[in-house]
Amino acid sequence: MNKKGIELATSNLVSIIIGVIVVGLGLVFVFRFVIPTSNQVLVDEFPDNAKIQIDECLKKKNRLCLADVTKKAKLDETVYFPLSVNNIHREDRTFSIKVEHIKSVDLENHPLENPVDVSDWTFTSTELQIDAGSHEYYPLPMKVPKDIVRGKYFFSVVVCDDTQTNPNSKKCEGPTTSLYSSRGISIILD
Repeated sequence: MNKKGIELATSNLVSIIIGVIVVGLGLVFVFRFVIPTSNQVLVDEFPDNAKIQIDECLKKKNRLCLADVTKKAKLDETVYFPLSVNNIHREDRTFSIKVEHIKSVDLENHPLENPVDVSDWTFTSTELQIDAGSHEYYPLPMKVPKDIVRGKYFFSVVVCDDTQTNPNSKKCEGPTTSLYSSRGISIILD
């Protein structure tokens, strides 16, 4: 038996394993530290005045801060509402953001009777893990459906504290969930 051939195959195998480990660690580094998440890119693109408005709101210890509450949009367009959830508690908390439809009116302020399904506009709920005494920026996406009637659409942004119990909370569902804060937003389609 040729022992040199076995030694060569073993050294090649070790080289391949080391190469795979180095490439894997390199990919982890690139995706974790070099390429930011899509939400971070959107947060970095917040207009300067939006960041200033949110930071002023956070200084007042408000729980939910929204920079813009009204946006103009076109059919099939996505608009983002810059917001921040402020954890004023002394322990880490999990918060969920929900969007609810309040009402719709046409451009002459007559009520629209068409039901609005929020899931056609945005997510139904998302969660944020926020450290104690910290806050988290979030770009709230609202995509206008392409087959909707032009008018004004009003929504409520509801933030629920998923780690605090309040049986009287009607907006936040679940045995360990309570209302943390809510604010209204609107989208105008003209």
